[in-house]
Amino acid sequence: MSTSQLQSLIEDFVKYVKLSKDQNFEKVEVDLNLLLDKVSSILGLKIEENKGKIICLKPLPKVYANDSLLYTVFKNLVENGLKFNQSTSPSVEITYQVQENFVQISFTDNGIGIRDDHQVQIFDLFKRLHSRQEYKGSGIGLAIVKLVMEKLGGDISLKNSSGGGSRFIITIPNLNTSNETKH
Repeated sequence: MSTSQLQSLIEDFVKYVKLSKDQNFEKVEVDLNLLLDKVSSILGLKIEENKGKIICLKPLPKVYANDSLLYTVFKNLVENGLKFNQSTSPSVEITYQVQENFVQISFTDNGIGIRDDHQVQIFDLFKRLHSRQEYKGSGIGLAIVKLVMEKLGGDISLKNSSGGGSRFIITIPNLNTSNETKH
């Protein structure tokens, strides 16, 4: 393991431990379009280098959640969709459905996919399906995403996409922001 990989592993683990202990975080109205713009900007060079794209055909809704925590979820799912991908044009398509009690957001990639028998354990801490030589990463990212979604009162699941990649689905409670006290 290289020094940079070890540093990344330590940083991700510290983030996971801190997040697992933190019970107090502010919930505000979050414009998911602005959040996605921020993720796109941060990942811009990687997206350009890999000839990748993020596809979002209609404006995303606003939700009542924690902006920083949702940023972590969006960044991780988009980055993984582009990273675990052997396509000449990697892509992640983001769609959503608004239900009475929740908003469901899907991140569908055209990547390598995840076998059915690995679809639950992929969210475990330090679970890697590939060597560090094949794909860089700490093996903590999806565990952080799962923990964040639990902290937000939501959930994450995984399905194979019909195009051969993966489809991660996050569910966020759909709370009426006008009835909530903002901090």
